[in-house]
Amino acid sequence: MFNGEGLGLSVGNGQFLHAVRKTTVQLGGIHDRRFANALLYGLRVAGPEPDQKKLPAEMTADEIMIAQGMAAELPLGRRIVYWAGRFLGTPYDTDPLGLYVRMKRIVADEKADCMYLTFRATELAKSGTPGQAIEQALSLRFTTQGRLADGLVRNYDERFEYGEDMVYSGKWGKNITGDLGATKTIKGSRGRDEVMILPKQTLLTKKLQKQLTDGDILYWAKDPKKRVVEEIVAHLSFVHVKNGKAYLIHAAGTKDNTSKPGGGMVKEVPFAEYVRDTKFIGAFVTRFEQEK
Repeated sequence: MFNGEGLGLSVGNGQFLHAVRKTTVQLGGIHDRRFANALLYGLRVAGPEPDQKKLPAEMTADEIMIAQGMAAELPLGRRIVYWAGRFLGTPYDTDPLGLYVRMKRIVADEKADCMYLTFRATELAKSGTPGQAIEQALSLRFTTQGRLADGLVRNYDERFEYGEDMVYSGKWGKNITGDLGATKTIKGSRGRDEVMILPKQTLLTKKLQKQLTDGDILYWAKDPKKRVVEEIVAHLSFVHVKNGKAYLIHAAGTKDNTSKPGGGMVKEVPFAEYVRDTKFIGAFVTRFEQEK
């Protein structure tokens, strides 16, 4: 900013572009007497603040609260995607039980499997403080209500262990599976004779993908012939829409087993690419309504 000379745009090496009488753009020099004597101040448009690049596990409670405040004006779906995106690069939780369950903790951001990522990103999005996020967790993670004692969860045996239970619970948004396209009925389990999913061929259509919005949760259905513990859903992920194209944010990895250790991390991948290559036969979809 120059006194009486207007504005200039730096191009480096002490030179800048400026408009002469609002009609012609010329190159000027900061060391020219005309401009050196008139210089008032300069501004630099910076990238994200360093704390905006931190993983949740690296953030203090105050930093989390500040981030929650910054995202507060966004629609709920966008807030969910914001927090899911903050976990990108977080190591996959290879504990077969889940680190947060084994340690009886609400917050275990140092690692994330697909269930924890879904829980935690949604809880942070639906709250304004870290304390409120814990209150959300005690409601959303459980078929009943979570109970804390001395800071530890005492009833994780009452948590949602199966994604299909989340779909039908009403706690995890509206089940919009049947609203998005042609469905397929597959064999159910654990008290459900049949369930309705969106098969891969429907998920691959542009018509369906255009209907997806930020924060939609996909619950990926396993081939009934390959179920191990009668689970219908074997994986969860969030939709993120960028420039009109759908992507998935998910904790991609494998659990430890007796023959080899697991591994992976939270990633973002193109939706169509994931559907094309996935071993799953389809998915349920739920969507949170915008909070008033």
